[in-house]
Amino acid sequence: MKNDRFRWVFLLVLALCLAFAPLARAQEVEVEPNHPCSAAQAFTASSAPLTITGSIDTPDVDFYRISAPPGSVLRVSLQGQSSGQGTLGDPLLGAFSEDCVTLLTVDDDSGIGLDSFFELSVASGTAVLAASSFADFSFTGSGFSSGSYRLVVEQAAEPARSISGRVVDSETGAPLSDAFMTLIRCNGGFCGEFVGQAFTDFQGGFLFENGGFNLSSPLTAGDYQIRIDRFNYEVGQVGPFSVSSGQELDLGDIGLVPFPRVGSIRGRLVDAVTGEPLPGFPEPFASLQLLYCDPEPFCFAVRFASPGADGTFLFEGDTFNPLFPGTYKLLAFADQYQATTSEPFQVANREHFDFGDFGVKSLPVRIYLDQSCGAIPAAGGKCQFKMRVVNGSASRFVGETWSIVSGSPLGTPAQSTAFQTGNPKGISLASGASTVVPLSFFVPADISNGAFICAEGFAALRPHSFNTLGRHFLFCLVKGASGFALVPEEHKRDAVRRMKGEQPPHPKGRP
Repeated sequence: MKNDRFRWVFLLVLALCLAFAPLARAQEVEVEPNHPCSAAQAFTASSAPLTITGSIDTPDVDFYRISAPPGSVLRVSLQGQSSGQGTLGDPLLGAFSEDCVTLLTVDDDSGIGLDSFFELSVASGTAVLAASSFADFSFTGSGFSSGSYRLVVEQAAEPARSISGRVVDSETGAPLSDAFMTLIRCNGGFCGEFVGQAFTDFQGGFLFENGGFNLSSPLTAGDYQIRIDRFNYEVGQVGPFSVSSGQELDLGDIGLVPFPRVGSIRGRLVDAVTGEPLPGFPEPFASLQLLYCDPEPFCFAVRFASPGADGTFLFEGDTFNPLFPGTYKLLAFADQYQATTSEPFQVANREHFDFGDFGVKSLPVRIYLDQSCGAIPAAGGKCQFKMRVVNGSASRFVGETWSIVSGSPLGTPAQSTAFQTGNPKGISLASGASTVVPLSFFVPADISNGAFICAEGFAALRPHSFNTLGRHFLFCLVKGASGFALVPEEHKRDAVRRMKGEQPPHPKGRP
């Protein structure tokens, strides 16, 4: 009875040994000399899995000739100090063709820590592995470190077939084309081996298919990670995830989080007293700047706008120039109105913010052109004009008024000029009263064609001219072949910009 029991136990143990015998890893030891490549230590009779222990004594390179079924894929790792399999600080692993002429591949740090790892397709059935240390990329023995190592060669599992999926906006679910996908293989819990890259199509789809042109190495079974980059979206990551042999893995929809952005900011620019809209064209030629404050009070202009005929304005972002959530201010300009900055306001992510009416105050003193000088012949002459000054304040205005004439480009070395037409004239006006002030200046003949000359009126409260209460561009002249002509009122604002050398506003309101 005991003999029968012993016989069955023996047979069971023998069966287990036979079953697992093919899985045993061949243990080999480095034997010198195995340098140069032509003197590689041969393991052609050994089949993967294979482990070789050896050491690098700088200057030194260890070469090993291995064989495998033609077209098979081998997983090769050179392990040292990082994985505790030796004392070699920074292993460097390479593979040459069987004739030692072509360097097939090289790797420095794709394994654990500073260990090296790659997958090698053995097309001819034979290859030569090279073990060295950083930075001996030519494998001549010029590495920086020495020490012991373990070289592991394993047969890669049957490759997976494909990895696919679709990239979408995480908020709207809309497919995202042109997302840049990077496929990374994970080894020993570390994801760092580049495998392939691809762009998503118009439906947001992507495909990594074994043997595809977008893969740098076979799509073997194992663990992977995908990094996703797309303009105006946060970097996405999928995995690590596992792919088995022969599997066609579909990751489904992968949502990318869009960067925060404002939907729009709208409102209406009006006279603070009358509530009348202030258009961008014609007068008072109103304009607005949208200021982004990050943080307040450090604000800078991110958009410009010209209100419509009803005073309405709209600021919007787009794909390439978004508006970000945060603190904003409005800065408004209009002829004969005070430049006005709004109180700060907050705009949230995806919000369409309505500012409402933005009221700006008129200047206390208004200035108007009462009579222009008209055309001046090419020979030059005196420009005599009149400006009307109106006291729009609730109290008497006692001050002075004057005009500044500017010109550019004149064809002179300095190209521009600015001067006052005579001395300031004292005026005293009751509330609502006005007066007409005559002024003049001389226009010479030797001014370049295309030059602009513009007159601007000012009014200031005494006792000094710095307390300016009124300001207005009265008119502009342009020099032509036949003389100096008055610029039409509807083009005066453009003439002033050209005279100052300013660019016209961006048609889409960008800085």
